[in-house]
Amino acid sequence: MLVTAREAALCINQACMTFPIVTPGQCSITTDSSDQICIIDDKNHKYSTESTPGQVNQRWWVFKQGEVPENLEYNGNADSKVGDGSNINIKWNEWAENSGTYVIMTGYFGKKSPYVFQGSCQKQVVIVDVPLNTITVT
Repeated sequence: MLVTAREAALCINQACMTFPIVTPGQCSITTDSSDQICIIDDKNHKYSTESTPGQVNQRWWVFKQGEVPENLEYNGNADSKVGDGSNINIKWNEWAENSGTYVIMTGYFGKKSPYVFQGSCQKQVVIVDVPLNTITVT
């Protein structure tokens, strides 16, 4: 018999067990990067959360604002997937097709199929065009 515990105590036919339920803590994305980045910036920008609890998988996506899905799915939105784990590196000149606001999202999911959604958080980044009156010297 396979039983999924969602509460700290579980009883089946009056046989009760208590076991720890570890859920992801407060989700917050941190970075040393600015919230406004030039579209031609070729540097790696690191975004991270606290370490991923061993009981969940953590996955990251980048969406254009207005294209964020209502529900995150572990195997969904493959074109927007950036990585797995507690941190990612993004080169915005490779991800941002146009200037605008982008949403970095990370979600927590159960370890095994059906990868039950546990929670998420997000951070917005504004990607700006090179000003028309800019002279680039190389």
